[in-house]
Amino acid sequence: LQATPGEGEQEGQQGWVRNMLQKITSNISVEINNVVIKYITEQYTSSFSWRSLSVTPTNNTWIPAFAEAEGPHRSSYKVVSLRDATWCLDANDSHGRVAFFEPPLFNRENVTVRLLLRGHPDAEGGGVPAAHVHIDMGKVVLSASDKQLQMVAMLAGELTSMIARIKKKKR
Repeated sequence: LQATPGEGEQEGQQGWVRNMLQKITSNISVEINNVVIKYITEQYTSSFSWRSLSVTPTNNTWIPAFAEAEGPHRSSYKVVSLRDATWCLDANDSHGRVAFFEPPLFNRENVTVRLLLRGHPDAEGGGVPAAHVHIDMGKVVLSASDKQLQMVAMLAGELTSMIARIKKKKR
């Protein structure tokens, strides 16, 4: 096979663009502050909130830094931090309003997740990328009343049904 004039140059440009896009995506930092997500049914209101959620690229010692994929596996490192996370779950009355506020299931908890993402050494080889995850929650205080445990079971059932419907639509 002979290369046509300019073919190698075009491949070089595509490789350069791919490499630049990978550097950009590897170094994107995201911070989302002061979020409240509510899920309301006839029976209950579930509210999850946080003060700060951030995703930061780091070096291999988990210090925030400009990230470049390393080694044959093109490894990259990220730290995900969730600060002041709170989950409330309260029963609704016959009018769909919360009549009595239960104590939160967890209140103002912090979670840090370290992600080591590895690609296949031969990107064209169809290998499966891998991720190593380390979760640090420190001391977490959870509390739930009998009524909240029943609502957690209902919520779990609804989430399972939603996921099944989404999977069915994708087929």
